[in-house]
Amino acid sequence: MKQFYFIVWAIIVVPGLCRAESEINTQVISAIKVEVSDFQGNQDQIKALARDLIFLKCGDQFNDLVLKDSITSLKLSGKFSNIFVDSQSGVQGLVLIFKLKAAHLIKKIRIKSARPLFKREIINAMTIYPGNVFNKFKLKEQSGLVRELYQREGFPNPSIKINAEQDRKDGTYLIDIRINNGKFFKLKHLEIKALAFRSTRLKMKMKTWRYSFLAGSAGRFNQAILKKDVQRLTDFYHQKQYADVEVKSTVIKNDFNVSVLIEIKEGPCYKIDIIGNNEFWKFTLKKDLVLFKTSNQNDRAIRKSIRNIKERYKRAGYPETKISLEDRFTKTGEIRKLTFKIKEGPRKMVEAVHISGNSKIGIDNLQKQILTTPPGFWSFLTGSGVLDTEMIAEDARAVKGLYLKKGFRQAVVKTQIEKKLVSFQITEGIQTLVESVTIKGLDAVSLPNAKGRLRLQKGQPFRSYLIKNDANTLAALLSESGHPHVKVEGGFELNQEQTKADLVYEVVEGPFVKMGKVHYNGNFRTEKKFLDTQLAIKTDQPFSLRAMLETQRNFHNLSIFNSVRFKTIGLREKQEKINLFVDIEEQKPYYFESELGYDTHKGGFSKVKFGDLNFWGLNKQAWSAAEWSQIGYRGELGMKEPQLLGSKIMATMELSGERCEEFNQDFGTNIYGISLAFTRENYKFITTGLSFRFELRDQFTRSSTIDEDESDPRSILVTTPSIAYDTRDSYTRPRKGVLWSLSADVSQGLNNSQDNFCKLKTDIRFYWTPLARLTLAFRSKFGRIEILGGSDKVPDDQLFFLGGTTDVRGFDENMLTYDINGDPLGGLQSFCANTEMRLELNRSFEISLFYDTGKIIQSFEDGS
Repeated sequence: MKQFYFIVWAIIVVPGLCRAESEINTQVISAIKVEVSDFQGNQDQIKALARDLIFLKCGDQFNDLVLKDSITSLKLSGKFSNIFVDSQSGVQGLVLIFKLKAAHLIKKIRIKSARPLFKREIINAMTIYPGNVFNKFKLKEQSGLVRELYQREGFPNPSIKINAEQDRKDGTYLIDIRINNGKFFKLKHLEIKALAFRSTRLKMKMKTWRYSFLAGSAGRFNQAILKKDVQRLTDFYHQKQYADVEVKSTVIKNDFNVSVLIEIKEGPCYKIDIIGNNEFWKFTLKKDLVLFKTSNQNDRAIRKSIRNIKERYKRAGYPETKISLEDRFTKTGEIRKLTFKIKEGPRKMVEAVHISGNSKIGIDNLQKQILTTPPGFWSFLTGSGVLDTEMIAEDARAVKGLYLKKGFRQAVVKTQIEKKLVSFQITEGIQTLVESVTIKGLDAVSLPNAKGRLRLQKGQPFRSYLIKNDANTLAALLSESGHPHVKVEGGFELNQEQTKADLVYEVVEGPFVKMGKVHYNGNFRTEKKFLDTQLAIKTDQPFSLRAMLETQRNFHNLSIFNSVRFKTIGLREKQEKINLFVDIEEQKPYYFESELGYDTHKGGFSKVKFGDLNFWGLNKQAWSAAEWSQIGYRGELGMKEPQLLGSKIMATMELSGERCEEFNQDFGTNIYGISLAFTRENYKFITTGLSFRFELRDQFTRSSTIDEDESDPRSILVTTPSIAYDTRDSYTRPRKGVLWSLSADVSQGLNNSQDNFCKLKTDIRFYWTPLARLTLAFRSKFGRIEILGGSDKVPDDQLFFLGGTTDVRGFDENMLTYDINGDPLGGLQSFCANTEMRLELNRSFEISLFYDTGKIIQSFEDGS
């Protein structure tokens, strides 16, 4: 995000032409006056803000460097557009007068006729945003930026008009951007010169060609898309084993018509063969070939492929593997046949590992550091037992690292290989222990607390590389106590025998710094009291860099903002108080959604939803929705609190009413309810939840009789704990990962006993992609109702039903099990499993082969 600065005029006017600058610098400041013009708010409040940003204080000696820092802080705050500093000689000293002109914010940017682009794309191309300070000089640049965006999108002569209007009530500005796209470039002719493939086939892979058939501005020519098409054609030829292909595009523009010529120098088609390989399969070794992944200029990719194969063999214990290449062309030169001839050579394995010279560290601890081991029962899977010189050298470094950790600073580890015997010869040297730890210059925290944070303690092995880490630990501890400018230097002294080390840490704490005031820009809708809850550090508390980072993370995690920028003023200047300025760009809070479609589960349907993402300016979401379909209708009102009482728990409350008459069922249900749900992401992939739901159910008959008890209105209280584990890489189109969910509806009938039951539901899904375009998906779903007493039957609208596109395909909705009259039957238990093989044709289409099975158990009537 580009930062936006203002033109600042800072002038020091000194009365008297004969007074030298050196004379001013010797004067004491007796008074500082602040004057703010063009500000419509509270004058005392804006003046107090300015005084907080001026580092010069009454009684201090005048310092021009501090004055420059003060002017810089006033500028960075974004609250002032012009800064003018004057001075007067007073009886008691120098009087400084800061004459400031208040800056005005951009409240809204309104864009008209943005099509075919989105308004967000246009704002992202600009350097001003809602919440920024208005600057007329910066405003002139925006038309050029928007014009460049449209030119990149294929509109050569767009007309951009930008107008700014000030709101007299609060002084903010409304920016109006009117866009006239004008004519656009259109692809009229595309020619592809190629030999190996037909041009029609290649054109089908080009978005440039496909988009040319779209109506309106959607079919415009875009140079950036053509560039991607060239890379797409190159990748296609690589897939077809044309390693030397070169694709070049030429664009000719005639008025608003575009002609494109694609010239393809295909080169030969490569045929690869590998012989002499006994240790690895061919398809394993072909993974090391990079001919069709990168440029093969001067056979560079071939040489790299040979190195990759040799490296694979070396890791498997074949250090003497040799690879020769047989390279020949067919008579026509269209095919280049490469044969990689492998001479694997003998495999060198480790028969024994010998360790000598160790007396202070046991053999068991040393063996844990060594990866080189004789082959074992699982060697064919783990690869152990291989004689690898690089691994042996790494093992020697690991052993030496262990000795350093134990305080043996002069330890030497040598390796020797004799046939299949690997020897580690150790010279331990002298062990050095920490004799004392001294911290000098420490006042902000207690000495025991500081020493307790150190890793090097008295009596422990001395490790010189930890001194720097402990110095950083002390610095972090003092920084958290309000000393962000702390400096810590660590050193040590050894005795003559080098058996003991005295550690000394020199601490320069620096000035004590407190958190000043926090100021927000751009929060036109969001309440300040809510923003203050996101602060991990409050005013007048010791300034902490860790708390500042946590504050930034809290703000960035809020979904109601497009961007948040932080400025800490006074930290660089080592002031006593740090003022924080937060520039906010809010998202548009209101949204409207509508859906119209057909679903086999509910037939034709339409749905509308209106919501507010920042209800009351408190980061709450509120919405109302209505849906009509062939099986009924539903309406709901809802509110969501993403951070319940400042925690990571999300609370959702809904008030709903619906009438449902599902397909193929002889009953319907009217349901009115209110629910309250709590969810929390405990870990990266785990989400837990607890919900409470009160329902009024009225079951009615459609074609046959219904039990009298079930026809009476029922009041139900349902408590549902749940847990979910989700590692899928995509919510809409997963290619790998697992989804497992488990929930239990504990239902209690308030005026009947039929709804006294526990409904357990679990769903497991697994996705695996063995090939680039092939994904295998597996799913199993199980449900069980356990009657808790009071009745031997559960109402029909609470039973499990199967059949339809969401569970067992090939059956009508709810018709997996039915009675002798052909009416669907529900049960106390249900099970279904699905297996799918999904073949991706492109990003929009895929072919799916599936097998579904399922069963309804414990129906109250006989069925089939």
